[in-house]
Amino acid sequence: MQELLDEQREAVQKQSGHPIDVVEDPTLSVPSKTELAWKHGTDTHRILYRPVAPAIIPHFVLRAIEHIAMESEARATGQNQKFVTTPATREVAIKAIGRDIYKLRDMGIPEAALTDYVLQIIAGLGLQLYNCPLDMVVEYRLYKRFPLIRPHQFVSLRQTQADNLQVVTSKEIKRTTPNLIFAASAAMNYAYALFADQLFGGKTAFAAQYPPGDFRAAGESLFNIWKTAIEDFDTGDEYTLMKQFAETLGLVGWFQLAADVTEATFAGYDPPPTDQELLKQREPATMMHLLGALQRFETMTPEDVKRVASEISIIGMNGITFTDPDKRFTLRTLPGEEFTGLQLLAMMFVGWKQVEPTLNTGLDFEQAFQAALLLHRRT
Repeated sequence: MQELLDEQREAVQKQSGHPIDVVEDPTLSVPSKTELAWKHGTDTHRILYRPVAPAIIPHFVLRAIEHIAMESEARATGQNQKFVTTPATREVAIKAIGRDIYKLRDMGIPEAALTDYVLQIIAGLGLQLYNCPLDMVVEYRLYKRFPLIRPHQFVSLRQTQADNLQVVTSKEIKRTTPNLIFAASAAMNYAYALFADQLFGGKTAFAAQYPPGDFRAAGESLFNIWKTAIEDFDTGDEYTLMKQFAETLGLVGWFQLAADVTEATFAGYDPPPTDQELLKQREPATMMHLLGALQRFETMTPEDVKRVASEISIIGMNGITFTDPDKRFTLRTLPGEEFTGLQLLAMMFVGWKQVEPTLNTGLDFEQAFQAALLLHRRT
């Protein structure tokens, strides 16, 4: 087995133009991880793995080498693509799960954590959408090309299938995950189970362990898409598979594939920071909007104030444009009115200041707020 690993490692080192280091890392939070040289700006690819059963390690290493090989092939032909999210894609995703976000808030998830949680699970679904069809291709290639790896592959994938099934059957995960995201994730897990059953010649019954659910039909569709694609698979076809998976799962617009011949990475969630210096320049206007919020909330109950602040926080997950005075927003909690981005930020700041004073909104409005508060008390 070591001879096979060494041969493939040497071959892919030549193919990619970078040496490959294999390192045991007990600090990893995931079973294994591959750091591509062109992704991390280094001269060396690194394959990291957590100490696990010795039977699994060869599969981890060979799978990572195959991932590097596939990306090298795509880069060599100019077909490599990266999976990214943008403000526009985040807006599509957030709108699609809007009702579920309100349910999560009603469950008592702290407002300070809700934004990060929602964006993290959206990014997590993106990673699964990127990796699921790609992993199916990689595992198929390993099984067909390297018979020696099959026993190790079986032990490793059996553990993966057990982990995937646990996610789908967990009542707590289902309760705290937006329905669309849970259904899409479950469908991909089910498709992967169907794939593994076929890979091992029907000697396993991973898919049969899944509970009934609508996700099964979607999972079968995904698996059929993969089966059709693998019959005549060519370099770069994995990206077409990802698009087809997204279409089947109703996730078009949630993520984008962009040409990437120099870097291969999933951008995930990287929210644009609020321009505090620009906000500082608008402090006089900010102070007046804060005063307006104080006056507005004076006649509202704390529960209503919290609803307004919560709705603005949800809008803020996708970023609130405050530099364009013509950009208008509407709120379901304040129907019939339109607001600028700066007005929304001011209302959110005042709202949380009143109902959850310890909550950090990330806005440097304190000085303007104190001035607005002084004026409010004088009126």
